[in-house]
Amino acid sequence: MLQSDRAILVFARTPGCEAEHKPLGDVRRARRVHEMLLGRLRQALAQVHADADVVLVLDGAAAECEAVATRFRAEIEAPVHLARQSAGSFGQRMARAVAQVQAWGARTVVLVGADTPELTAHHVDDALRRAEAGESVIGPSADGGFWLAAAPVARFDGIEVLPWETDRLCAALGFRLGPCHTLPMLADLDDVSDIRGLADRLACAGDILLARALVALVSSATQVASEGRVLTRSLLVALPAEHRGPPAA
Repeated sequence: MLQSDRAILVFARTPGCEAEHKPLGDVRRARRVHEMLLGRLRQALAQVHADADVVLVLDGAAAECEAVATRFRAEIEAPVHLARQSAGSFGQRMARAVAQVQAWGARTVVLVGADTPELTAHHVDDALRRAEAGESVIGPSADGGFWLAAAPVARFDGIEVLPWETDRLCAALGFRLGPCHTLPMLADLDDVSDIRGLADRLACAGDILLARALVALVSSATQVASEGRVLTRSLLVALPAEHRGPPAA
């Protein structure tokens, strides 16, 4: 059972599972990037002011799921619960996760993933406040999906039939939830094409380590090797000298 009637539902893969499923180049580097993204999410959720339980709905090996949950519990004061993703389509798994937190006592739900590093505690607090007041909230992503959705839990009924993993998802979910307050469009990290602009924005915002990890990852992807080299050079030139690595051949 939840300790409050508000749930922040994190639907994500473990680092190992994510590295295997997303075509982002070198598996070792992809895993490292996802670990850093989970770290960014932990930092954001640790700063959320509203009382809400965090429910991690994870896909991956049992031991790694437990390890991810342990890190979240160590860094977040809010109650953290672990639920494993069920079998079935993406929509079915998401619908079951929402139904599970509803059965645990959630009346208000915020859905987020782990692949939107620009998500902040303010976004989550604002979504919780609006959803608690009966509003629906959606954060659209550039690919037609969403990076955050929030509403009274009953409005998520039937979401398994939505066009998940298509560029029509955000519009369909917004229609399902009713009139929505729309948050700014942010990029989520689904493929190599998402990395270029995101790395530049993170570097400009001072998040040098994650920006460099993204650059290294895009450089490792064989299908975009030339683009990766151009991005690496342009980003490294923009970084302060103390943050640059040794020159590569």
